[in-house]
Amino acid sequence: MTVTQQSRPSGSRRDHWRARFAGWRADVARAWTHPPVRRGLVGSALIALGSLTPAYLPQNSPWWEPMRALGLDNWWTNAFGTALVVTGVALLVEAWFRLRPSLYHEVKHWPITLLWSLPFLLAPPIFSHDAYAYAAEGWLLRNGLNPYDNAISVLPGPFADQAAWLWRYTTAMYPPLSLEMFHGLVVVAGNDPYWSAVAMRIPALFGVGLIAYYLPRIAHRMGADVQMTAWFSTVNPLVIIDLVGGAHNDALMMGLVVLALWLTFQGRFWWAAILVGVAACIKQPAILAFYPVALIGHPWRSFRWRDTSRALLRLTLSLGTSVATFVAISLASGLGFGWVYAADVPGRVVTLA
Repeated sequence: MTVTQQSRPSGSRRDHWRARFAGWRADVARAWTHPPVRRGLVGSALIALGSLTPAYLPQNSPWWEPMRALGLDNWWTNAFGTALVVTGVALLVEAWFRLRPSLYHEVKHWPITLLWSLPFLLAPPIFSHDAYAYAAEGWLLRNGLNPYDNAISVLPGPFADQAAWLWRYTTAMYPPLSLEMFHGLVVVAGNDPYWSAVAMRIPALFGVGLIAYYLPRIAHRMGADVQMTAWFSTVNPLVIIDLVGGAHNDALMMGLVVLALWLTFQGRFWWAAILVGVAACIKQPAILAFYPVALIGHPWRSFRWRDTSRALLRLTLSLGTSVATFVAISLASGLGFGWVYAADVPGRVVTLA
């Protein structure tokens, strides 16, 4: 008689993920026991609440209708909203300083980032209207128009109305992959102007997640203070407010660059260089990461011919691979390189972000 032994990999996987989820839940619960974490969450909530007032909303936000119905569209609501935001920022900064590693050396930082980001998830973009412009550019693509050839104002309506004045009359300055991402998020949001702007937080959250996961690991590989790195890079109020609250695509760009640096430490030079090109297709400054990607594994130790020639070769290969990736994605998108004609636009904008 033959006895067949049946394995249960699916059950083992379920048990594994149950254990991991229980560990994550315990990490969040432990973070919640620290008073500065709770104060920081209150600060984030106040900022999110203040963002719902006339002081921070674009002209055609859907939040205006209930505010008008309640008689809240007046100057004192503006002042109250500003006071809420200022108080929230102060609480968040104070909580961040309280959590510095010299006082909380054993605390895990990713649960704090999660908790402090929660109030922003469905709130309007704060301190910047860039996300509304992202949505409007995605709306152009949704209607078959190239944002490199057409300003947002070409399609009058709710998408254009909620964008800042300057963005309405300039063509897109973002690379093609960003524009295609905006397009996809507009579709996911059901072509709704407000929720399309809010959906721009999805890639921002992904980028912050990459930073929170990989940057402390890079610090460990380099022999740096992991706790200080995590504290400064993941629970920093600038990260929470500007990247998550503002829904900026810089978050995804930086997250991909951090991942590329991690791949370099793992000896995956070519993948890292390709990923730098992908990150540059989100936002162009990422291309500068070709330099550390080239030299992390083989530092440029001296100006001797052998060291210099090897470093220059790796720099050339890194830059060439990243640029080739950028060009390939740009051509494959069919949108091309029209962003060069709007490269000076960011310098014209005055923004707290």
